[in-house]
Parts: sequence; structure tokens; C-alpha cells
Amino acid sequence: MVSRGAAQSMAGRINATTPWLSWHVPRRGPLVWVHAASVGEALTASPILARLRVARPEIASMLTFTSPSVERWPGALGCDRAGYLPPDDRTTMDALFRHLRPAALVFARGDLWPGLVAAAKRHGVPVLLVGGAVGAASTRLRLTTRLALRPTYSAVDWSGGSSPADANRLRRLGVRAVATHVTGDPRHDQAVERPVALRWPGVVLAWAAGDPLMVAGSTHPEDERVLLSAFRRVLTSCSGARLLVVPHTTHCREVERLRQAARVLGLAHATLEADVPSDARLLIGSRLGTLADLYLAANVAYLGGGFTRAGLHAVVEPAAFGVPVIFGARTTGHLTADAAALLAAGGGWAVYPTDAVTTLADRWLRWLGDHEGTCLAGLAGRGTLTTGAATVSARAILSYF
Repeated sequence: MVSRGAAQSMAGRINATTPWLSWHVPRRGPLVWVHAASVGEALTASPILARLRVARPEIASMLTFTSPSVERWPGALGCDRAGYLPPDDRTTMDALFRHLRPAALVFARGDLWPGLVAAAKRHGVPVLLVGGAVGAASTRLRLTTRLALRPTYSAVDWSGGSSPADANRLRRLGVRAVATHVTGDPRHDQAVERPVALRWPGVVLAWAAGDPLMVAGSTHPEDERVLLSAFRRVLTSCSGARLLVVPHTTHCREVERLRQAARVLGLAHATLEADVPSDARLLIGSRLGTLADLYLAANVAYLGGGFTRAGLHAVVEPAAFGVPVIFGARTTGHLTADAAALLAAGGGWAVYPTDAVTTLADRWLRWLGDHEGTCLAGLAGRGTLTTGAATVSARAILSYF
């Protein structure tokens, strides 16, 4: 059975060719084509594009994506145009490259499409990979997959690995050693530099009224089963504790599913966008694009996705505010580089499926009961973020014009 998101993606891609071929490309300067699979990848490219616009204001930019999450994302990173990536068959791709005439094709993090890369090489367009990341447990590293993808990765002209380990894995996938560099992660630049909108954090702080608050973001059903049960335990020892949950998918049915789970557990709750009663201990948020700002109101954060095959979402957003982070993990091998860095620094805590509810409740209570320790943990997590990758990546792109 095809999921709703996959169906939207397929429909968006099938219908994307004509709009791109009808686009009157700004010819004030070179065009940079950025491809990002979803919001996380797009945000990785955001600070790089900002630097390109400062260095060369005449540069035009476009963004293609495959996830419906980017379609709903406000702003589209300030690109001249954003839209779904059309099917990457040879005929379609050749037509696009002849019409668009990009000066560079930039992939964010690692969602390389073979047909798109092959077309770029046929048309003499350099291919760059920024914020390159390959998880230790990635299926791309399996022998058969590596062999199939090797022609695509070997065609990359320049790649910036988010860490030495990522750079090594990119080389295993086929990126030439001479084209591989370690730059750090541009997502760190984005998390540190992005402007903060205070409206919704202000609403949450008024609701919390000084009570200790956990903000749980990008949660999946696997997270929420653990999270809500742990919260009920936390309330028995800390009756003033409050929890704000923002699901990864904010469709009405997902919010209603979460509300039903809260009702079953007897948790008084409300939605963030409604009039919030002060006696609600649990708040559910569903407004797209506000989560990163909401971490500002948190004493402790929880990041979702770690119990799923898709993997943990970005821990850098709460870490940028100096907020300690708890997250689920299937095994230690499924930790992201950022999550592992938080653990090593003491700014993060991993919860594994075995006895997850008890472990989460205990760590939650420990941090809520130790204000100084929580602040120190948050500062330690903030110290794991390093900036500068966006500048290095932007300079690399500019060198191809």
C-alpha cells in the first residue's frame, strides 16, 4: 500500500515537468540548481544559498525536492523558484538542462538521483554535494547498492562531508578521493544563524507560567507511545511538569490520533492553536514551520524518529538554544553524528527500546530537578555545534563559475 506522502510525491513529480519548462529563468547571472529530498536537506542548503546571494547578488537559484514536506514549507529558502523534481528519465532531464542551463547542480546531504547526475554530466554541468552525510547503517553501503550507485557518486566533482566518517563513507560509495573534503555540517550554520519568530514561543511560555517544560518535536507514533506513558509517570513526581508535542506529520488525523492517545491515558490536553486552558498539562502543536522556534521555550527537548527506520530527526535545533536533548534510538549504530556528539559531551541522552518508558521518565525527572545540571548539559550540547561549513561550501560552488 502506497502511503499518503509517497502518493503526493509521485503525483507532484509526474506533473512537475511542464511548470519547469515554462519557467522564464532569470538571466541576470548564473543559475544554481539545488536538489534536496526533504525539509532537513533543504535547510542544509539554506545558509549556503544565503552566502551565494551576498557574494554574487546576480546569481539565480532554484530548488527541486521530492518530499511533500518541502512543498508546504514557508519561504522555500528564498529561491527564485521551488518545485518537485520531475521524473529523471533521459528525455525529460535533457529537456530541462537545455531549458534551464544551470551553472552548477548542488545536492544537499546525499539524495543523488542517477538520472539527474547523468544528465548534468552530459550537459557539462558540475555536480557538487554539500553537507554530505551517510549513516553507518545506511542501506547505501550494502555491496549491491554501492555497486549500482558507484557511477553516480564517482561523477561528483566536489563533495563536502559533514564529518571525517561521512567523508570516508562517501569515498566507499564511489566519490573520488580528490573530490572529497571534510567541511563540517552547514545545518549547524543554519541552526545558529536563523532568525527566531517569538510569537508562538511567547504563547507557550505564557501557558507554562514558569513550570518546567519539555518540547517534543518531530515525533512519530513509536515515540509518542513511550513519551506519553513516561509523562504520566513524571507527573506523579512532578505535578507541575508540562509537555508540548509537535508531531512530525501535522495532518489533522495525526493530531487527532495523538489527542486520542492522551485521552486514553487520562492526560488533560489542548492544541496550541486554540485557546489554551491553564490546567492542560499537555499541549499539541500542528502549525508547520514553528517547531524550531518552540524549542526556545523548553527546559528539556525530546527529538523523534529514533525508533523508526527513517531515523532520528535533527537534534541541532534545540541544541542551538542550549537545551539538552533526549531521543530514542533503535541501537547505538543508528545514532546520527550530531546525536553521538551530544551523548559524548553530556548534552544528550539516548533511550533504547528496552525499558524505554522508565529510562525516559527517570532522565526527564533528573534534568527537571537539577536546574544547574540541566543548564550545563544544554551548554555542553550547544558546544558541539561548529560553524563555517556553509562558507566553505559556498566558496566551492563559486569556484565553478
